[in-house]
Amino acid sequence: MAIQQAIITLVAAIISGILATIITISINAYLADIKRKQDLVDDIFGFKYQLTDGDVFLKCCLLVLIFYWVSRTMLMTYYTDNILY
Repeated sequence: MAIQQAIITLVAAIISGILATIITISINAYLADIKRKQDLVDDIFGFKYQLTDGDVFLKCCLLVLIFYWVSRTMLMTYYTDNILY
């Protein structure tokens, strides 16, 4: 009877270890897939609130465009009563 209980305990421990390994591998694969998709989205759209990596020319162009838009908006509000864009 003691040998039978030892065998049952051993088989249960082996099954438990195999199931834990399978669950861990599947969870890690799922999280790696999510991380891969998030990295792809970051590569396509860039990081939030980040301009290019130190590219001064593009930052200057962006500032010029913002200045143009603000000055145009201020002139339009000064010379017209109703603004239709």
